Amino acid sequence: MPNNDKTKPQHRRRRARAEAILDAAAALFATAGYTGTSLADVAEKVDLTPKALYHYYPSKRELLEEVLIRQFRYFDMDVLESRRTAWQRLGLFEALVESSIEALQQLFDHRELLRVSFTETFHGSERIQSRHEIFQKSWISHVEAIVDSYAEVPARLRSELADHLVAILFGAAVDAILRPRPDIVGAVGTAPSRNYVESVVRNLLEGVLRTDGDQPSAPE
Repeated sequence: MPNNDKTKPQHRRRRARAEAILDAAAALFATAGYTGTSLADVAEKVDLTPKALYHYYPSKRELLEEVLIRQFRYFDMDVLESRRTAWQRLGLFEALVESSIEALQQLFDHRELLRVSFTETFHGSERIQSRHEIFQKSWISHVEAIVDSYAEVPARLRSELADHLVAILFGAAVDAILRPRPDIVGAVGTAPSRNYVESVVRNLLEGVLRTDGDQPSAPE
């Protein structure tokens, strides 16, 4: 095994403590919000003094940013790429539906943290706004890569289809997180409504293919 700092016991302990801090902070931000959570609250949860916590995360804003990066790691390009093999045997309609439901589920699973994230964006946090944009761009690239595997969508329209699909779904997710939307969030827990996702995908596919001069029948 290489003899470097990352293999040393003290590094492993520090990494474990940093992860525990993120766990505690995520739970507190989700329940008490950003303004209702202090670094002292987080420190108490992990049996540290506030001063000791500063050695890991020097500000509450930086701590929130790290929590968001970790909790929404699904939208990292490498993770999304690994997920695409799950739908490679499906037709285009089914692949887009299944991938969209999975992405929405990730957003709904962390709805309270996403609510905090939106609030801080409204308050002018440029770094958190940038993180939202990175999530969306990664998601768009992911959808475009899925569509690229299917010949029925003309190459010149694939980027537009991906952009529209993510814009609709992300906007719907934000709306459903901020207010009741039973048409978007299904009856069981925070599961996305399959009917809603299928209708969005079907309408976009029909619109894109019709633009190209075809008149496709609606997918079953």
